[in-house]
Amino acid sequence: MAGKFRKIQSLLWPVKVVLPTGRTESKKVKGRLIEQEVYDEELIQIKFKRLDKDQAADFSARHSVADDREASTPDRLDAHESMVAEIQSELLLGWNIDDENGDPLEFNDENVAMVMAHPDYNKAIINAFFQMQSGGARKN
Repeated sequence: MAGKFRKIQSLLWPVKVVLPTGRTESKKVKGRLIEQEVYDEELIQIKFKRLDKDQAADFSARHSVADDREASTPDRLDAHESMVAEIQSELLLGWNIDDENGDPLEFNDENVAMVMAHPDYNKAIINAFFQMQSGGARKN
């Protein structure tokens, strides 16, 4: 029996967010005692829209200056901000995230903006989008 072709429109993807705790611990490195930041990890799930090959090429073309080594830093930052805004508004479809009290955080424009404004969550979500889009290994 042949397998069935399934066009996947969206995926719920695991995302690991690494967060500083504000605490340090002493570690011995090369015979010297140094203080290192202690980090926690939060595992969340993000539902992303999956782009087909043509949509992915269009997305890359719209934001290509971010990879252009000749582009000025402000141009690269503008392209990055534009890319993040598009992922936030068009490609982020839902999530499983709890608030600080352990209650589900509603998926709405206000909460999306709040989560995406947090640098650690922003970085983890953007990286996860590209991992998901490129077919990277799913990690639970």
